Amino acid sequence: MKKKKTVNCRNITALMFFFLLLMCTACAEKQNEPKTTVDDIPSEQGTQNASSTPDTIQLNFSAQDFSNIPLSILDDSQIGNIVNSKKIDDMVTYVEYLPKEFNEENPEGYTYSYIEVSGIKYALSRSLGVTWYDLTKTTLAETDTVYITNELHGASYVVTIFFVIKEKTPHIISEIDGFAQISDIDENGTKEVVSTVGTVPDTSIYFFDFDKQTVSTANINEQSGAEYSMYDATTNTFSLAFEPNQNPIAYVYETNEQLREKKKKDEENSKSEDMNLNNIENSDEPLWAQPIEEHGQLFTGLNLDGIGDHDDEAYVSLYDWDHNGYGRYDASELVVRIRFGTGDTTAHIVHAVGSYQFYTAKLFSKKKDAIVLEVNTQYANSGLVSVCALDVYGTGEVDPFPSVVERLNTTGEAPILSADGEKLYAGGLIQGTTITDIENKPLQGIVLHSSGVGYSGPIGDRESQTIYWNGDGWIVLERSETKHN
Repeated sequence: MKKKKTVNCRNITALMFFFLLLMCTACAEKQNEPKTTVDDIPSEQGTQNASSTPDTIQLNFSAQDFSNIPLSILDDSQIGNIVNSKKIDDMVTYVEYLPKEFNEENPEGYTYSYIEVSGIKYALSRSLGVTWYDLTKTTLAETDTVYITNELHGASYVVTIFFVIKEKTPHIISEIDGFAQISDIDENGTKEVVSTVGTVPDTSIYFFDFDKQTVSTANINEQSGAEYSMYDATTNTFSLAFEPNQNPIAYVYETNEQLREKKKKDEENSKSEDMNLNNIENSDEPLWAQPIEEHGQLFTGLNLDGIGDHDDEAYVSLYDWDHNGYGRYDASELVVRIRFGTGDTTAHIVHAVGSYQFYTAKLFSKKKDAIVLEVNTQYANSGLVSVCALDVYGTGEVDPFPSVVERLNTTGEAPILSADGEKLYAGGLIQGTTITDIENKPLQGIVLHSSGVGYSGPIGDRESQTIYWNGDGWIVLERSETKHN
């Protein structure tokens, strides 16, 4: 017989009351806890955005011996058409040419160059397509003369070549990837070399030591962790960005081999900074919207304002807004920035894009020089160029501030007419622009070379026109034709 289980209702009621009391107490404690809002919750993204950038960056330079490679002698039988020739100094002449025969050693599609020293020709370099470059002469380490030129191996691959003359023989001492800028980055009186390569700019600094016969290198991106680095010779600053879409931070190079962040208080006296103070939108400019300086070159010892002893400078930049690296001419422009010996500055945008030859000449005044640029037309394989002539004025000459007047620019399709209503040239302009002295005239003239209307023959066949500024406009002094068999 099973026992009957008896349930005590009084005990069940007490137990239920106990549990109800515990639940009420817990709810009351929960309500009294401080509430945490969404803003109080730390986020991983917020932590990442708060990362700081370094105030100083220590650079470690590695030294390498000069290569000291003598240039090979070039035989006259290898030289075909002369594309361009320029006398650099009393010892060196720079010449660009097309070979008589294209072969495995001299493939088609390149423009070749040589230098002539003491009557002997030395093969120098070659560039893909229409010639891009010139030969310049500068001084590194105060007293050592160095000659600099470039090679174009592809759309985004450029090499800068440095060579010296030893016992009347040229020797290559170093070859650097990218366009080299020569500047006194630490402002100690000795010039250094800065080079930038890549679609996403990657910058290196080079020190040439002629006593030790070495060149020392430090790559900024590798040693700083920056994703982007660029050098601006006009402000003597390096711009670094450490994260995608970060606004670049300006750094200055110091003599103890370090980059130091340039504070805003150091820039208060800068006119360009003052002009940007009211432009609050400028701080939001992303990296992809900023131009890349594909090429920059400083020209010194100029007399552009007729004041002082050849103490003016010009810095020519090729800026590209197309970050895909295609080098589209419609997304680029040439900028000429000028600094006078007085310290005043001015700038001018040249609406012609491509490699260029830089000349100075007394075109508009006997007291000062004008700037002439022969700009190669990109993607043209027939040596087509545009020619620009810039008349530069210092402070107070025509305006209270320095200015530049463009007296000639042949980039347009419409023919340029002389002061007499005559066409300055026929057909397309081609390479070979030169400055010439004019007999019984106080000023110099420009010799333009053109193909003739509708002409599509060899680049060596050309019409030449000598033009001269008579105060009211250009006039044609002489015309001639040249045929190359």
